[in-house]
Amino acid sequence: MARKTPSGQQQTKQTQQEKKQGTATIWSENHSGDMVARGIHERHREAREGQDAAGRTLDQARSGRLELLTLSREVDSLPDLTLRGFKIIDDIKTELEKACPGVVSCADILALAARDAVSFQHKRSLWKGLLGRRDGTISRASEALPNIPSPFFNFTQLEQFSARKGLTVHDLVVLSGLLESDAALLTDKRSLNVAEKMLISRNFFAEFGQSMNRMGNIQVLTGTEGEIRKKCSVVN
Repeated sequence: MARKTPSGQQQTKQTQQEKKQGTATIWSENHSGDMVARGIHERHREAREGQDAAGRTLDQARSGRLELLTLSREVDSLPDLTLRGFKIIDDIKTELEKACPGVVSCADILALAARDAVSFQHKRSLWKGLLGRRDGTISRASEALPNIPSPFFNFTQLEQFSARKGLTVHDLVVLSGLLESDAALLTDKRSLNVAEKMLISRNFFAEFGQSMNRMGNIQVLTGTEGEIRKKCSVVN
């Protein structure tokens, strides 16, 4: 399992803080939404074991080292094209590779970045991030869509999708608000009840943190599974 290193948490927070300085005050709101959305996209995708070279250079493919029909990566998929924050994740990874190469996974960096981006405006960490994930060895744009809830899902489809990932209706409501399909949650009495309780509860962020951690445990790679990517946008 990837070693738990304080520098991983420190570097993630420091890099995002540096990016925040000198930007507009809406940075926190926009950036936190992007980081959470990226975290949701990443954890909903199916983690697979096995070496895959998607995303490596065209020169390698032409030299005969790779035989692929496409070199499109997950980050090139339609859902990810609307997201920002990729450079921040890359910057964090670059600094961590200098300090402790091959230790902190991109999966852990993204989990920490999502937590810290949401926590900035509260000046404290809103939940304890679970670390020790390893990165997948497959990065295909074609695999992104089937493993992310469609913005056109109705409630039944959202519930079934979440259940396959080990998430409850409560998790579904707490983590929602980013997609067009989230309005479908108001059509079911169970999800509507959760939403109404969240409106009057002061425990939303505690609930949000718990659901983020549960989502972060979806199909986790540990031990000798997967890899620790050198660059988050491509497999090794």
